[in-house]
Amino acid sequence: MTAALLWRCLLLGETFSPLRQLTYAAPWSAYADPSARPAWNPLHYDSVGQYRVFRSYATDSLRRGRLPLWNPYQLCGTPFVANNLSAVYYPANLLHVAMGPDRAAGWFAALHLFLAALFMWAFLLKTGASDAAATIGGAVYGFATWQIVWLH
Repeated sequence: MTAALLWRCLLLGETFSPLRQLTYAAPWSAYADPSARPAWNPLHYDSVGQYRVFRSYATDSLRRGRLPLWNPYQLCGTPFVANNLSAVYYPANLLHVAMGPDRAAGWFAALHLFLAALFMWAFLLKTGASDAAATIGGAVYGFATWQIVWLH
């Protein structure tokens, strides 16, 4: 189910990010056709305005052999590893280092969907549910509206 949902990212290498939200921010807004803009959603903008930037900075630093302790690009410099959104020590972020942040975004999303479904399936089996009930429960939880809407 994960591969069916994210096949364009996994097989074609398309990035999984709402990059069109950048058409609301300078300098991209100067070049954007206002009629082609998606609906403004500040919550979707976070994924390109903050998380994608953090992944890019962390990836570049780690590929150069440096632990990104400090972010010199934000304000007059801020702690980066201590920032709760940078998630430098999160093991799944190694996908970004291996594949690059744009290519890894879809794989990162697919991994989390798969793990959500897998762990719910295992939990339901452990609580005594039948194989069929656990499979349906894992699929329903892993691909619920909440998971899909907030996936990027």
